Amino acid sequence: MKSYTAVIIQTSVKEVYSRQDVMENFARPCRIVGTSARFPYFGTRIPNRLFVFDCHAHNHHYSQAEMCANVAIELPGPEVQAVLDTAREHGVYIATSALEFDPKFPTTFFTCLFIVDPQGEIIYKYRKVHTHVATEKTLSPYDAIERYREVYGQGKSLLETLFPVADTPLGKIGMLIAHDRNYPEASRAMAMNGAEILILGPQPEPSVANGRWEAINRVRAFENMAYVIAPNYGEFISDERARQRWAGHSMIVDFEAHVVASTPYAGEATCAGVIELEGLRERRADPFDSPLAELRADAYREIYARTVYPMNRYASAPPPDAPRDRLAFFEDVYRQLVACGAYVEPESR
Repeated sequence: MKSYTAVIIQTSVKEVYSRQDVMENFARPCRIVGTSARFPYFGTRIPNRLFVFDCHAHNHHYSQAEMCANVAIELPGPEVQAVLDTAREHGVYIATSALEFDPKFPTTFFTCLFIVDPQGEIIYKYRKVHTHVATEKTLSPYDAIERYREVYGQGKSLLETLFPVADTPLGKIGMLIAHDRNYPEASRAMAMNGAEILILGPQPEPSVANGRWEAINRVRAFENMAYVIAPNYGEFISDERARQRWAGHSMIVDFEAHVVASTPYAGEATCAGVIELEGLRERRADPFDSPLAELRADAYREIYARTVYPMNRYASAPPPDAPRDRLAFFEDVYRQLVACGAYVEPESR
């Protein structure tokens, strides 16, 4: 498919305390998909083929055990049936997210991004690698990497296991979320695994207000010669958090870093942009100014020769509930960075 329209639904979500809350968060954007799918944007006949929204609405109050018992869901499962049915009914792809319970890791849960195809089947899963250690109890596959590769990485490289890409008629698609976007290596891994479209999910304030959200979206698009589709929450309904804790500004950025569609405000909204897949592939075939083809990987190998954040921190137990326990690694790593000259210790320490 040479060109099609991607539609972002900038969601209004509520903090989840039960699986019923999870289902209700999915219900609203699915209804919007049902309305939007029939009507091409821009007055063109370019069909809407990809719908993107985020619903995982992390709950930071519950313990690991409570999250597994009350909120995290199996994929596929009844809580996402509306998503599967909507994709099938309208013949579209839907990319979204959930807090996932995996029986193979029964004491914890993942932040999972997934894609549903027009047959209503989940064809792709990405489990968040760069969890925000201070605030998230979620397990990263990196923190139980040997077990994770044993279960999901047979016959695959480490990069293929951690950063999978979906090969679809809409192009090759990779998904990342929130803290992931702060690590250029994550997007580059997706690109080197073939991703032509990077879906980069929500990030809280002050990311939009200080300009970081747009800057990162545009840089990730240009440096990887890929489209970036960036859905943010328009509103987060919680008893304790401000509704614009996530401040919207969802956008689609093309492979030249141009913003081709956006909702430059908070609140529930939609935006749509044409994905010119053939144009992207022609650009990648042009030898002039080609960031991926000119990657001088050998010059950077020493950066990653030593371990910084260690693997397998939670190989034998789930991430602890208390932030201070999850952050216990920091002091040793900080001292190593000071010792090697990467950091200079402030006088206040």
